[in-house]
Amino acid sequence: MNPKPPTVYAGVDIAKATLQLQLQGRQYLIENTPTGCAQLLRQVQAAGPVHLICEATGGFGLIWPQKDSKTDE
Repeated sequence: MNPKPPTVYAGVDIAKATLQLQLQGRQYLIENTPTGCAQLLRQVQAAGPVHLICEATGGFGLIWPQKDSKTDE
């Protein structure tokens, strides 16, 4: 029986210009652009199973991928 890898928790504060990522005891400051979002996701995915907690106020998280209600069935 293979043990389940531990879950990693990551926090993201989404601001107008930046994404502040806290992951495994380290802090990263990333531009809030499509390229920055892709960079953030690569870093999170490299950490293994991750619970991602986001704080987005003021609508700055709106560029993040959204579910398409037409394809969700």
